[in-house]
Amino acid sequence: MSPFLDIYGLTKNRDAATIDRFLDTYVDREASEDRGDEELMLAPLDDSADLGRLEDAEWEPALTLTHSIERGLAYPRRSFTIHLKSKRADINGVILSFTKDDQLVLGLYIDDEGMWAENALRAKALLDQLVEHCRCYLGWIVAEEPPPASEAAFRAAVAHPVTSYFYAADRSIAVTLTLRQLEVLRAAVDRILPSDDFSSGWDAGVGDYLQRQFQGDLSGLIGFYRVGLDALDAEARKANGAGFVELDASAQDALLSRIDRGTLMDAPTFEARFFRLLVEHAMEGYYSDPGNGGNRDGAAWRMIGFEVRG
Repeated sequence: MSPFLDIYGLTKNRDAATIDRFLDTYVDREASEDRGDEELMLAPLDDSADLGRLEDAEWEPALTLTHSIERGLAYPRRSFTIHLKSKRADINGVILSFTKDDQLVLGLYIDDEGMWAENALRAKALLDQLVEHCRCYLGWIVAEEPPPASEAAFRAAVAHPVTSYFYAADRSIAVTLTLRQLEVLRAAVDRILPSDDFSSGWDAGVGDYLQRQFQGDLSGLIGFYRVGLDALDAEARKANGAGFVELDASAQDALLSRIDRGTLMDAPTFEARFFRLLVEHAMEGYYSDPGNGGNRDGAAWRMIGFEVRG
């Protein structure tokens, strides 16, 4: 079974209107109404008890979605989670979780198989929608973790900026970039290798190539990438008053050219080193064997007339 990316938003609006808005947008209510013999796992009211221990939980019949929601609204200190069927083809499932501090965690999850970077950006777009539509004030994107049971638990999980986690095949090694860093990386790669008659660098799989390398040969450079991408974004704001992603292509090219020449005022040597390394890795990903994650469908080889024989 392929892994999932969980997308969570925390809202203080534990009320019927917020729940209805959330359900109407994301949930197949008819298919989710009858809960069959499902039971609600209510976390204990005793804060000293272990929320993860099944034997410490209280159980009661869920009956229907309507009944379960009424239960959650009537008892603001009870924490439990309901998994619901999605009405949207781009979302695999929906989570409604009542926290122990009278709030709601609203969750969506999507298939994380295939193009890691595209999945992360899609998750970020869904989180943005969730935050705006349901007035969530905290957001978290993570691979296959249960929803936090309180604001304190949520803040502990998102101590760093909302982050998408990229995993090795066994899911035991996490390589992380913030979603902003990922967006900057994508924009920079697409200026290094812009589209013409052929795909841009990112569309040709450079992002997937880097993901594989971050889990292998480039694992020691992930910190260098984080600092470099943040520096690139900061330079864009200083020079143009907007982040690198928000600049038009000509402004992005001009900034990258200045970085390459080392003519920036702040840390010019570091930023030039990072940019040249990024160019090198982008080229590797673009022209390498498709088996390494980049050069999707051999597009770069076709562009240069390279033909695989045998």
